Order: sequence, then structure tokens, then C-alpha cells
Amino acid sequence: MEQYEHQYRQAFAEAAKVADPTWRAGKPIPAGALDGITREYVESGKKSVDIKI
Repeated sequence: MEQYEHQYRQAFAEAAKVADPTWRAGKPIPAGALDGITREYVESGKKSVDIKI
């Protein structure tokens, strides 16, 4: 379970940085940044997120 949670945290952080390269943990995540995160995406192990803002 811990590995699964880590994968989600990492996917969320990567998506936030794609939406706003200056984003840091603790800051609000830009609106719409997490829209592309799905269970399938996280389980696939992809390292990039396609988002629409």
C-alpha cells in the first residue's frame, strides 16, 4: 500500500510541476493540473503527464 501511495504522490507532484514549473510541495496545486491523473496512468509507470489548462 505504501508503494501505491508513493506512486500517486509522485504523479501528483509531477503533474503540478508540468502545470507550473515553479510549484513546490506545500503550495496550492494549479487548477486542472490533476485532471489527467487516473489509476491506469499511475499503474502504467509513465513519467510524463499530458494536461490541458
